[in-house]
Amino acid sequence: MTAGVIELFQQGRCEEAVAAAVRFAEVARESLGRIHPTYINALATVAALVDGMGRTEEAEALLQEAEDLHEEFEMEVMGQYLDEHLDEIGLGGSD
Repeated sequence: MTAGVIELFQQGRCEEAVAAAVRFAEVARESLGRIHPTYINALATVAALVDGMGRTEEAEALLQEAEDLHEEFEMEVMGQYLDEHLDEIGLGGSD
């Protein structure tokens, strides 16, 4: 996705590039979930594109959303890691 979108953007077809990136992000969110790295990266790509078009406020909001989701993803991964290791040493909640 990224290479094709960047190519469109470099050709001056900015609106097409953003539309394609948004479509990809929507599909990623629907199929993988909102805290999946693919969706988060797609959201950051959209932010970079709209920033390149001078839409700074929109870009900042999208980037903040991506950062928030990334933090949520990291917390979920850390929680799973801790649960697994606590179970291994007999301190987990599963019996």
